[in-house]
Amino acid sequence: MPDLLEKMWEAQAGQQRDLGLDPRHMNEVDRRAISGDLALSLYEEVAELQRATSHYKRHLLAVNGVQQDNVAEEVADVLKLVFAVAQLYGLSPGEVSDAFHRKTNVVASRAEAQRVSLKSNTKVLCVDMDDVLADLSPWTEELRRLQGGAPQNARTLQMMEAWKDDWYNSGRFRELKPVEGAADALRTVIDWGYKVVVITARPQWQYKRIYADTLEWLQAHDMPHHLILFGKDKVELIYQHIVPAWPVAFVEDHERNARHLSAAGVNVLLFDTPRNQGIGALEGVKRVTGWKAVLEQISNISMEERCL
Repeated sequence: MPDLLEKMWEAQAGQQRDLGLDPRHMNEVDRRAISGDLALSLYEEVAELQRATSHYKRHLLAVNGVQQDNVAEEVADVLKLVFAVAQLYGLSPGEVSDAFHRKTNVVASRAEAQRVSLKSNTKVLCVDMDDVLADLSPWTEELRRLQGGAPQNARTLQMMEAWKDDWYNSGRFRELKPVEGAADALRTVIDWGYKVVVITARPQWQYKRIYADTLEWLQAHDMPHHLILFGKDKVELIYQHIVPAWPVAFVEDHERNARHLSAAGVNVLLFDTPRNQGIGALEGVKRVTGWKAVLEQISNISMEERCL
């Protein structure tokens, strides 16, 4: 199969060169114009593919079957355009293949999440992602250097947004190192009979690749988990996806999230950082200095529940 992909890829690249559309010799203006034309052509070819295959209701009415040769022709047209777009931006077959497998893992992860059954008596540990599992210090340090004490105005805000876009779009989350002890602690918690749910506010709804980048990072660093959720309102995610179960605890580092979670009756184990010192003493919130302390607190909570 890889050889077939390589041959199709090279055939399309050769045809693009014959047509005078070699992306190596294009400027950015021409590249964007041709990209738009290819997208429109791709839309038309996908429509042709739809017409060549049986519609759901037509299938139920036992209308004439699909002609496989026609479907193959339309699929080939779609592939040719997809390859042309990839080559236009200098991608290799390996990069497209890697992206394909990453997307496949995302679909598999979402399908697996649908199969996770959380009953009222299921023991659940919720964990934040950044600065709880993944060390986000590179982000923090770059942000500090970028700000450099400059006043907040339209220009600096625009610069900050461009920097964030670049971080999110370039896969920088995959470069982060794990927080010390996190993977071992998750395995221990799972051995104790817990379901681990990762809940992160990373803007996956705005940057589609963040889901795949996050999943790839979790797998690369052997961070076991049963479910991963993305969203700004973590309390809402608990009600939508975890209830009728309820978290035994939520490991978090963000002050605002800790306040919201504790107000909803969730035990919060707050990673102690300089950024969350404003929270002070709050019912349901206990500061922890690392994953060893998290395990001690979970053990204490479980013991208290057994005594009730």
